[in-house]
Amino acid sequence: MPASGVRREGIIPSPCGTKKGRPKAARFDGFDFDGFGGEPRSALPIAAFAILLAAAIALLLLAALLLLLLAFGLALLFALLIALALAVLLLVRHVRSFLVPERDEQ
Repeated sequence: MPASGVRREGIIPSPCGTKKGRPKAARFDGFDFDGFGGEPRSALPIAAFAILLAAAIALLLLAALLLLLLAFGLALLFALLIALALAVLLLVRHVRSFLVPERDEQ
């Protein structure tokens, strides 16, 4: 047995002041988030929450992108319809000029 106050390898002195130390593995086998050396807690709930949060943000961004594409698609569709209507009007006017003879104004 070592003398009092001498640390042995692999033992952390107890913070309570007792002579019995505690093994390192009891504290460092998990994540100690509170910093007081309590029961080690797993990081799995935090990782699962982070993954779910990232998935939710990705879905929201995807929905926004789809709405944006839909808006641009509808705008393009209306622009094409207007262009088609103007083309038909110009074609009808052009064909009518051949069918209806012009009047001579004298």
